Amino acid sequence: MPILNSRIEVKNQNGDIIPAPDALVSLGPVLPVTLTLSDEVQKVYVERGESPPAGVGGFAMIDTGATATCIDINAANQAGLPTVGTARMTSASHANQNVPTFAGKIVGPTININVESGMGANLSSFGNNLIVLLGRDLLKSAVFIYNGPDGHFSIAI
Repeated sequence: MPILNSRIEVKNQNGDIIPAPDALVSLGPVLPVTLTLSDEVQKVYVERGESPPAGVGGFAMIDTGATATCIDINAANQAGLPTVGTARMTSASHANQNVPTFAGKIVGPTININVESGMGANLSSFGNNLIVLLGRDLLKSAVFIYNGPDGHFSIAI
């Protein structure tokens, strides 16, 4: 399993570097990802002589509080992900409501994950180009280390 080690470093509006522990608190454990169609669906496009929709780039946040992986609805639609059903979402922002579920693939440094039923959510309200929450359904096969004092995290998935 490849390991991603990420130290969060950002600059404030004045261009000063924010200490890594504070940056990690502010941004959370995020990694750059691209949301795309699964390899199988991309193959269907190619067999028909069509170009599949381009993937959508953004960030995934590792969310140990999320039971299921969530995909931003706008990003899913832009990437052409098929809707595969609906699910009941209950969270701090959703009171037991039906949401669409999407199938696709999340690709990033050291990760290439097929998602069979990612719950649709409005993640754009969180800012920072967040398009995926990696939930415990995927994290169950991961090793995740959050080192707050040093401002970094590591994940192998």
